[in-house]
Amino acid sequence: MGKVKIKPFEIGKYPVTNQWYKEFIRAGGYENKEYWTNEGKKWLEKNKIKEPQYWNDRTWKCPNAPVIGVSWYEAYAFTRWLTTQSNDGYEYRLLNEKEWEASASGFEGRIYPWGNDWDKNRCNNKEIGIDKTSTVGIFKDGNTPEDVTDLSGNVWEWTSRRYDEIKDFRVLRGGSWSWPDQGDLCRCANRHWINPEFNCDFVGFRCDRAPKRS
Repeated sequence: MGKVKIKPFEIGKYPVTNQWYKEFIRAGGYENKEYWTNEGKKWLEKNKIKEPQYWNDRTWKCPNAPVIGVSWYEAYAFTRWLTTQSNDGYEYRLLNEKEWEASASGFEGRIYPWGNDWDKNRCNNKEIGIDKTSTVGIFKDGNTPEDVTDLSGNVWEWTSRRYDEIKDFRVLRGGSWSWPDQGDLCRCANRHWINPEFNCDFVGFRCDRAPKRS
């Protein structure tokens, strides 16, 4: 992506977990439309969505595993809800692509969050055969030097970035537990894009925050 200037921000150490997302559901996050984009409202009403896909499937219910089955609209709504709940002077958001890649690759431009050599044992990827999401943070050797975890593997992460100005596809980053060729897909520079309505068992998200604009 070349050299870019990025305004100060703080990235969440972990992807958003089931336990954390449950608080959004309990707080009426699906009923309170102020958290949702206009397209997200239409999607909710059309599909009668009340919770993430797979939410009641025990396979994916570990409290400290990343929430999955969330569309981009749901991820966005969560960040808006979190901003209203946090009286700390910060706005919570989905990372944009520049922020995500800067967090993963660092100033030195690492190929992977931990360095420049692929090691399948440093993240939850298809090659190690867990075949589902794992508790966040258990692959400590895959952390960045700044101690951010799971930026490679476990789940693809929604970003705020639109793929282009024609289609409203949103960009995913980080690779996941489910796709082959993980040495390539888990690179910091790798990207994928898909319809914001997409929800499946290998996509989640994390938040960042920045001071609210006065």
